[in-house]
Amino acid sequence: MSTNLLFIDTALNGVSLGVHASGQSESFSTYYETVRGQAERIVPMINDVLAEANLSYQDLSGIVSTLGPGSFTGLRIGLSVAKSLALALDIEVKGISTFKALAQTAHAFYHEKEYKYYAILIETKRSDYYMQVFDNALNPCAAATSCELPKLIETLEAYEKCLVVGDAVDRLQKTLQAQAGADLVNDPDFQELKGVNPKQLAAFCADQWSQLESHVEPYYLRPADVSMPKQAPRKVAK
Repeated sequence: MSTNLLFIDTALNGVSLGVHASGQSESFSTYYETVRGQAERIVPMINDVLAEANLSYQDLSGIVSTLGPGSFTGLRIGLSVAKSLALALDIEVKGISTFKALAQTAHAFYHEKEYKYYAILIETKRSDYYMQVFDNALNPCAAATSCELPKLIETLEAYEKCLVVGDAVDRLQKTLQAQAGADLVNDPDFQELKGVNPKQLAAFCADQWSQLESHVEPYYLRPADVSMPKQAPRKVAK
């Protein structure tokens, strides 16, 4: 178990930070929702949440960052800060998938409803969805995938008493309402979840430190959207 731990998420809709402080009865957190500007805000926000927990950087014994999938730029910002701090402080850094972080958050919020499964949907900014399904014990039921609507519906039909959560849920619900014949027979519950619960995840990661990912690299389910230039580059005359 890592005693004083900093949790970082910049893969979703902003900057989420959590601190678990050894010997204190609660964890601490801060969140700022934004689609850009994470790089400018993350370090001042870390300073603030550490101060709230009455900790210095030197008191930290570990750092955890979400690994993705999620925003390409956001992921790299969070991972770069986590790795840089760990190197400077000579402490270990570990990772947790964005799917698992959202599943843990959903389970903490909705466990009293006794869902058998949690289907996590993450926005891709395209027509497809990032998806992974977990059982009630938060074990993955299958590998994470990127899928279009027909495959998503087919997958969800296999899981009864399922809660569908994530930042892509609102888009899915609007798409289902707009497309005749795209109903889900199992009638799962939907809950939009735009971000993780950093306070709860800081405590969870401290408790499950040995089970976290030691290979801390961004987790992408598809390549970045890069457009090739329409015109050949100009040549500079010698």
